Amino acid sequence: MNEFESYISSLGSEAIKAVLLDKCSEGFSSRAGGVFFDIPGKSWPMGPDSPLRPLLQIVVDELPYIPNSISHLMAICIYIDKDYVTFDILSEEGSEFVVREIPKGSTIIPLENPTQNTFEAKDIRWEKFTDYPSASDFFEWLDNQRIDYDFESSDLENALDKYSNYGFTKINGWSTTIQGPSYDEPNVDGFSIQISLDIEIPFGDSTVFKIDWGAKIKNWSCMWETC
Repeated sequence: MNEFESYISSLGSEAIKAVLLDKCSEGFSSRAGGVFFDIPGKSWPMGPDSPLRPLLQIVVDELPYIPNSISHLMAICIYIDKDYVTFDILSEEGSEFVVREIPKGSTIIPLENPTQNTFEAKDIRWEKFTDYPSASDFFEWLDNQRIDYDFESSDLENALDKYSNYGFTKINGWSTTIQGPSYDEPNVDGFSIQISLDIEIPFGDSTVFKIDWGAKIKNWSCMWETC
């Protein structure tokens, strides 16, 4: 193992990866798009002008490990506007971005989805994996160490392929950015969701949503970037 690969491997952080399946069950499950569940009496969340789109439903007990900050929940359901979401926004009923929490032990029913503008419905299987920072951070480290490297070298290409974290949805781990290097340390104590290219997001050519639970503000926030 060369110096470059040794450094990358030392940065590994435990995270959870979403594996999208080619089906969507009728029951209560983790999924992208499709029918979401909620407590009886709740209605489908509305945005400023129209019903929101069902982006991601996380069934907490299906995760390979459960972060303490969500251990009291049965599920987390994320909805976004059909056209646009403000770059940095808090979850609020009636806004472009709504996160619904379902407490553990709740009675739940499927919600009737009034919008035809939906994502492709797919169940999700969650897998534990070791996550690594974006490739742009590796290049920055090489520059700082004044290490001369060849972008086309097989050693560099193989290392980046082996430790790549780009293009899939995950929970916690290192942040993936599109427009440059990320300086965020991996989330190990809180709860952070990154929704990426494997789920059809309607903004830009390549989009990453980062959704975090803010313990201090006791609310969910969403930031995103695209190119």
